[in-house]
Amino acid sequence: MRNLICCLAMLALALPTLGQSSILIRNNSWLDMEVSLAESGSHTLDPSEWSLATTRIIPWECDQEVFSVDRGTAAVPTGDSIFIDLRLVADGDTATLKFRLDGVSAGSELDFSAELPGTLDQWWDDGGFHQIQAMLGGRDITVKYRAETDDSNQDRNLLFAIHQTPEFEVAPADASDPNVLNVVNYNVQFLPLSFGGTDNSLRAPLIPSRLDANLDVVVIEEAFDPIPRDQSFIPEMKAQGFIYDSGILNDYFPWNGGVMIFSRWPIEATAEYDFQLCGPNSADCFANKGIMYAKVNKMGKRYHVFGTHMDAGSAAADIEAKELQYAEMRDFIAAQNVPQHEAVVYCGDFNTRPGTALYGNMLDSLHPLLPEYTGYWSSTMSKDTGAIIDHAWADRRSLIPLVATNEIVTLRGIEDDMWEVSDYSDHRTSWGRFTYPDIDFQAFDSTFCTGEEMTLSVSSSYPSTYQWYKDGTALTGETSSDLVLTNLQAGDSGVYHCELGYTTVHGNLSDPVNLLFYPNGPETVNAGITLGNWNLDFDCAVATPEPQKSSVRIFPNPAQDQIWIQLLHAAPQGTWQLADLRGVTIGSGRLNGSMNEVDLRGLTGGTYLLQVKTKEEIIRRRLVVEW
Repeated sequence: MRNLICCLAMLALALPTLGQSSILIRNNSWLDMEVSLAESGSHTLDPSEWSLATTRIIPWECDQEVFSVDRGTAAVPTGDSIFIDLRLVADGDTATLKFRLDGVSAGSELDFSAELPGTLDQWWDDGGFHQIQAMLGGRDITVKYRAETDDSNQDRNLLFAIHQTPEFEVAPADASDPNVLNVVNYNVQFLPLSFGGTDNSLRAPLIPSRLDANLDVVVIEEAFDPIPRDQSFIPEMKAQGFIYDSGILNDYFPWNGGVMIFSRWPIEATAEYDFQLCGPNSADCFANKGIMYAKVNKMGKRYHVFGTHMDAGSAAADIEAKELQYAEMRDFIAAQNVPQHEAVVYCGDFNTRPGTALYGNMLDSLHPLLPEYTGYWSSTMSKDTGAIIDHAWADRRSLIPLVATNEIVTLRGIEDDMWEVSDYSDHRTSWGRFTYPDIDFQAFDSTFCTGEEMTLSVSSSYPSTYQWYKDGTALTGETSSDLVLTNLQAGDSGVYHCELGYTTVHGNLSDPVNLLFYPNGPETVNAGITLGNWNLDFDCAVATPEPQKSSVRIFPNPAQDQIWIQLLHAAPQGTWQLADLRGVTIGSGRLNGSMNEVDLRGLTGGTYLLQVKTKEEIIRRRLVVEW
């Protein structure tokens, strides 16, 4: 069920108390504000007639009562006025919440206003919404406010929201960098049949607009309710630029698994997995929980993203289910056969907090590389420090990130319809940012003749070590990024690969919450990646006729301006790839139909490596291009 922290606090404090008015503050920002009071006017209040409840508003504090006045006791003479300014000081800037009592024959009338640096609103006495906007403490702040009750009993309360936009911001340069992945994980709490106590159709169209336009991937949990999900949430996500999605997890009766993956970049493949067990003592068995997988291609770099929502209960049967789910996720990730040089990120609501035995078991099963945490100290709407159960993690068994961070971000709304609800979900979002080394290599099987030279190459944008191998044996002294093979002989045939290594350090403890994840301090991670597996064969033939069984003809060879690739099989489709003798790809394309022309104009004269793939076979030929 939804943890209505903000909403319940507001309702409890806003209930009218006869003859009393209060000012409440909803701090939707990272501003830490010192509170002071200034009083002026033709009449003053006796100290027994008012109360300042706090002198500090901490970040993301919800609907805190700051000031109250007993208007039944505080008789304001007719024609007199009392001005009360609540001053909120943040990083040297001041916001002022204004409160005025005018004496009338029936007691007092209440007017209110607000002021930000350089912006002063007029006085109001109605029940409508009012707002002003300016910079405060280095942040773009909107102060939105209204009176919560009428003033018939001298008991009108005022609620002021100090709202920061944006709540988080992705660097624009990240969007055009294929080696950086920004992913948000968010349990949106679209529970079916209004189990969550809030209107899903109210929140669903609003959430996408709060997700930064420079994000790459968004992983969603609890998108159970199909009507708001399909009719408003998905269309708004597409309008925000996330035009690719995985579909909903385990979409079958009575309810789906609630997990979806949205991407700004093409999704090349998807897969899903249904957990075997659910916790019978919670509501988890109503949902088909499991894992959703999407292979995302960001500008040529592939990211393998896994989203999940694990059991929420804490009874013995729920713990048993979670223990199995950790292992199931580990095995499902392994079953996708992700190349070691590509990145794996898994996100979700793991429903397991750090510092527990269960958390340790989860780490042992999943082998994550933990990020450095910033932001709020709980990923739910509780104030329970360390209750971080929503994560975006990297997998140690794949490409290791150079930098990995998670920021716990609070998303709240100040739209008129959201005023009574405020929180978009009962969870905060987990924003993961991962930076990876740029590793370049071309694995291309090829042939050679006696005395020729060939260069195999691997490169990395990050300081790395290299060791080359032939048929699994390290080649003495071959520790540079290029392996230059000169005066090749028949005995040089074999399978070559390179072991690339680099070192990263994770677990900066500048934010105290990282002590939960790195209790022993920062960790040095030594990454090792196997790259290549070039198969070099001794073959001096240039224009050797294809074997009789081959259904591919390549002619002419030698060639000048173009070659023709003829497919003789029943379904004439395939691909071609052309590389130089270093194995660097210089051209590729698809084959459709029996006759396919490949343009060679622009190539310098020399020997090249041509590979043709069809469903039936792979053909590799040395191609001579003449001037």
